[in-house]
Amino acid sequence: VKKIAKSRGIEVGVFEEGYLRPDYVTLENSGVNGHSSLPSTPIFYLNRRMPDAQPTLPVGNTFWHAALWATLYYVACSLLHPWFRHYRHHRPCTLKEAIPWLRSAWRKKYYAVKESRLQEELTSRLSHKYFLVPLQVHNDSQICVHSPYAKVEDFIRSVVKSFARYAPKETVLVFKHHPMDRGYYDYSRLMEELRHSSKLKDRLWYVHDLHLPTLLKHARGVVLVNSTVGMSALHHRIPTKVLGTAIYDMQGLTFRGSLETFWRQARHYPVDGELYECFRRYLIAHTQINGSFYKRLDVTSSHTGLRWKKSQEIRSAEPETRDGLESVQNSCQALDLLT
Repeated sequence: VKKIAKSRGIEVGVFEEGYLRPDYVTLENSGVNGHSSLPSTPIFYLNRRMPDAQPTLPVGNTFWHAALWATLYYVACSLLHPWFRHYRHHRPCTLKEAIPWLRSAWRKKYYAVKESRLQEELTSRLSHKYFLVPLQVHNDSQICVHSPYAKVEDFIRSVVKSFARYAPKETVLVFKHHPMDRGYYDYSRLMEELRHSSKLKDRLWYVHDLHLPTLLKHARGVVLVNSTVGMSALHHRIPTKVLGTAIYDMQGLTFRGSLETFWRQARHYPVDGELYECFRRYLIAHTQINGSFYKRLDVTSSHTGLRWKKSQEIRSAEPETRDGLESVQNSCQALDLLT
């Protein structure tokens, strides 16, 4: 699509879930995540000290809103398929897609009861003695395109193998399931298999709906492919090892050594707080829009439910494409005024 648009002089703006969640969505020129044009050199952000962003308007819980819109979408997609036979979606576009969402709602309640005591143990007896591994959605393009792993299971096996061999014996490995994948996948059997084959036994945990910010605050370190949880980990100044391609993977923010050395050296690798704040402010000014795809902000008059910036600040990091992304946002706002 981008090649065709470029050949015709059409600017492309790409929307994505927010780099800073849950209160933002992303809009970048030509690409996001591994296709982003954001620089990966610390000096770029340190030399561009952005002013403090306006206070963020909280979005709040969006699970049930997302479930509702997903249900309506798949109903429409299924019923209208005869008229749009060439449409392609990243999931099967049938009414059967309602089943995982119903299963997810049930599992959310189930794990709330089953795992009620786990967080207390992680924040007391095991505080700063565990490594947190947030999993991503099984069909996330971040895994398929921007990582060395073909699937999430490969990532899990690789991390467990390394931890079992190199991590200090007093530490625990905690995998956290992605909430949006709750109804689709369950890695319980794989985890049980790995507990025995790696001989980790009680040192290998698999959790679902524990409070993420709390888990991050008490973790010794975080290991991930390229999840946006990495930004949250850096926000809490938690040492982070990235195994894929991520916009925040740079000197001063993330661990630069191998995974094998991370297990023992993580606690001695501080996150550069000044660099993180400069990077975060730049992201907000140039790529983030306050709001959600699923739930409107009540205080905005925009029909999109998003809080657009008054000044056209959302730009690509590359000077030659800045005007292009400005035109994308201008177009979005113009359409908003017409609806």
